[in-house]
Amino acid sequence: MYDSSLSIRRRLKQATEPAHASLEARIGPLTTQIEYNEYLRGLYAFRSTTEDWLFTNGAKATGTWTPQTIARELHEDIIDLALTPLSVSPVDWGPAARESFALGVHYVLEGSALGARILCKQVEPLGLSREHGARHLWAQAETLESWRGFLAVLSEHEGDEDALFAGANTAFNAAAGAMERAANV
Repeated sequence: MYDSSLSIRRRLKQATEPAHASLEARIGPLTTQIEYNEYLRGLYAFRSTTEDWLFTNGAKATGTWTPQTIARELHEDIIDLALTPLSVSPVDWGPAARESFALGVHYVLEGSALGARILCKQVEPLGLSREHGARHLWAQAETLESWRGFLAVLSEHEGDEDALFAGANTAFNAAAGAMERAANV
């Protein structure tokens, strides 16, 4: 199904393209405060529960990679904007999901640093910054060291590729679901 001559990163990107595109379309450009507020509430719901699950079940820091967490900054951004967080249930992907699945989830979280660079530019006209309302974006966009470290770990991955792909697709779909809930509340 996937071209084995491609790098694991390319195969993972190929395997997640539909779910990734769906999430990006759901987020869309953040040109109004309403759009940003929905995004922020949805992302906090997704990241806080996913980061909690990964703390218990996910890959830990290895070599040059320490997973980046932004739930605290997201919560501060929600407070800045006087928003109410979405009520959420803990992620239940089970401890049997395996390390490969967790690595796929990390792919989504770590890769969001690339998108954060674009979103920083979109939200500045709304008066949002590293000090107010968009701390999480600047925390991700300021450095790509965590992403680079993750890519080094990924390039050495020899585990279950199907579980890796499933973890990433599950995370993309969970993020899209959280965004949808935020838009409908």
